[in-house]
Amino acid sequence: MKKLHCGNDKWLRSGSLWRRLTVMFAVVCFVLASAGCSGAGNGAGNTGGDTSGNDSGKADVVTAGNESGNVDGGTAAESDGSESDASVLSEEMKIALVVDGNINDRGWCQLAYEALLRAESELGAEIAYSEKTQASDYENVIGGYAAAGYNIVIAHGAEFYDTCKTLGPQYPDTQFIITSSKEGQAPNVNGVFVGVYESGFINGAAAALMSENGKIGVIGGIELSSISAWVEGARAGALYVNPEIEVSTIYTGSFDDASKAREAAYALIEGGCDVITQNADASSEGAIIACDEKGILNIGAVSNQDAMGEKVAFSVIQDTTTAIFDMILEGSQGKLDGHGRSVGVAAGCVYLTEYKAWVPEVVRTELEKIVEGIGSGEIAMEE
Repeated sequence: MKKLHCGNDKWLRSGSLWRRLTVMFAVVCFVLASAGCSGAGNGAGNTGGDTSGNDSGKADVVTAGNESGNVDGGTAAESDGSESDASVLSEEMKIALVVDGNINDRGWCQLAYEALLRAESELGAEIAYSEKTQASDYENVIGGYAAAGYNIVIAHGAEFYDTCKTLGPQYPDTQFIITSSKEGQAPNVNGVFVGVYESGFINGAAAALMSENGKIGVIGGIELSSISAWVEGARAGALYVNPEIEVSTIYTGSFDDASKAREAAYALIEGGCDVITQNADASSEGAIIACDEKGILNIGAVSNQDAMGEKVAFSVIQDTTTAIFDMILEGSQGKLDGHGRSVGVAAGCVYLTEYKAWVPEVVRTELEKIVEGIGSGEIAMEE
């Protein structure tokens, strides 16, 4: 996306009035002549013919505002007239994200933020976001974006569902996207549930396959429905691999306090767990640090946590970024209609990172069979 910058206007202030008028007249004539040539055989205002000045063959988008991501100005775009080309958006396309955590948490919230950045870079949308949003402010923040004319508002988490259901009828021109929700409300409240149970199942199965003593630990953050579904999935996955395995779970009650996740990991390790997995957003790092300190294996979850610790064998990705971006794309094409959907392994939204070199081949083989079975439906997910 090219940015428009103002050049040096010193030449406008120098010379005689006649010289300035002559130059301006010449420029106008040149522009009119160019427009006549490029418009031949095409409708007025459409771009046709040679696209050598634009590598993508699509119109440039000019954005005024703050390049940091919180955009204050407007967006202007030229269209080639094709309504199916979602990379060319109307000047009204504005997208906002609301999260209750930190957009740079290296986990759940950052996945949504990366989808927002994709909308800006790939679609030319004007974007804005609100982070660390308190429950008492949900309606004001989300409703504020809708009132300001934002076409799409992404409310990242099931905790925003009731608020969006209330606001939907009040702002019929805004499409609301709620993550961790299988439900929607026609015509403009849309839910997307990204393989929470499936990813938990794979995490639990992986931990069971890696365990030597038959005891694993599962850590959740705040006990929301989505986190509970992941924890139950982890339990089911572990029991699928080993019906005799012992699964211990702890909810820390926090998504950002790493010390709580660290203490939970210590407690599980003292209880005999030899593999731990966690789903607690930014605070997950505390559990990984504890595993490194105690020499206990760890399975990363939701985002790629491989680099957070030496004992992280691999991670099970819950690709919320792709799921959200796909819905944004549909929204830009006017295809959202207020329904919920679930995506997971079969849709390519739940998958594994690369294994560390020391992960046994038998674990890799068995785990990949499980992932394939979930994707094909051979292994039923009883959520």
